[in-house]
Amino acid sequence: MLAYFLSQDKNKVLVVDMDSQGNVTDLLTQEDVEYFEEKTVLEAFKDGSVEEYIYQVNDYLHVVPADDYLATLAKLLYTEMNYKNQNLALKEILEPVIYDYDYIIIDTPPSLSEPMVNAVCASDYVIVLAESSKWALLLFLVSLKRLNMHKHM
Repeated sequence: MLAYFLSQDKNKVLVVDMDSQGNVTDLLTQEDVEYFEEKTVLEAFKDGSVEEYIYQVNDYLHVVPADDYLATLAKLLYTEMNYKNQNLALKEILEPVIYDYDYIIIDTPPSLSEPMVNAVCASDYVIVLAESSKWALLLFLVSLKRLNMHKHM
């Protein structure tokens, strides 16, 4: 929703869906998941750039879609892809377009995984949505410590 509201104020926004469930892709594009077959962020990782995989919702809102094959990213990063640092792969593939947008928003899965680590390492700021329980806070602090470790590798 943040991306939508920013785009309504005529900010150019790119949303990168790094969650293999593809909920943001579905919500923002209103397209069936089959429409994006072999046109997702996973293929962008394979090609080394997101440029060919950006779907234009309107003049101000663009999406790099995801589908369930994104769940294979970890395996591919460590076996088939040749990035200098696997934690910075997303940052590297976004590099050609970062100055084309006022905001780049990255949606992540709710787990400490390669998509999450890549998103944090590619970001200047992070917004964390969490429940306000003691356990959620403890998990957040542990995750933050681990993410900081990855970001400085």
